[in-house]
Amino acid sequence: MDNCGACHFESGEGAQRVFPRLAEASVVNAANADALLHVILAGAATPSTERAPSVLPMPGFAERMDDAEVAELATFLRQGWSNQAGAVTPEQVRVVRNSMANTH
Repeated sequence: MDNCGACHFESGEGAQRVFPRLAEASVVNAANADALLHVILAGAATPSTERAPSVLPMPGFAERMDDAEVAELATFLRQGWSNQAGAVTPEQVRVVRNSMANTH
């Protein structure tokens, strides 16, 4: 909650049109958790548009969290609130982390 709660809130609802909701989010509940793991590891940013030029970044946690910690966080997100997606293993995180390292 220290890393996520300020933007996504304890409720997982996020801030409409600013920070995405985690409750019932498709990326959180997808059958394949790779996209969620990529966001946790690499971070993300809102696009800059003419109507909303500010870019709001989410930091990546690849340097701050090991594979087990990322798996625990992803599982919490996938099973918290009304989400009912499957658990994530450290091995799944390791595969995504390695694929990111090989593409950068």
